[in-house]
Amino acid sequence: MPPLTFMALVVLAANALTFLVAWERMSLRSCVLVATAYRARATRQSALICLGATRVGTAYRAGTFLWAHARTSSWALTDWHLVGLPSLRPGLRLLGGLGVQAGRWPFHRWLLIA
Repeated sequence: MPPLTFMALVVLAANALTFLVAWERMSLRSCVLVATAYRARATRQSALICLGATRVGTAYRAGTFLWAHARTSSWALTDWHLVGLPSLRPGLRLLGGLGVQAGRWPFHRWLLIA
C-alpha cells in the first residue's frame, strides 16, 4: 500500500482497532524512512529512538483504548462518551502516548549522550 494510505486510514478510522493498526503501520513506515540513511551513526541512533518511541506510544494508546472498550463495550469511536473525572486519567494517558511519539520522551537526552 502507498504510504499515504495509512495516514488517510488514521483520519478516517471508525473504530479503535482500525485506528491503532493504521497508526502503527504509519509509525513504522516513518521509522524506516528515518533509517534509510543508515551509514551515519546519528541516523542509526535516531532510528532506534524513533522505534522505541513508537513502541511506548503504542502501549499508551492500546491501554487507553482497552480501558475505553471496557467502559463502553464497543470499539466504535463514536460510542465512546467518556464524561467525568474517572475518564480524565486515560485521556491524559493517551496524550502522554502521543507526546512520547512526538518527541517528548525523557530518555532522548540520555540516549544521545551515550
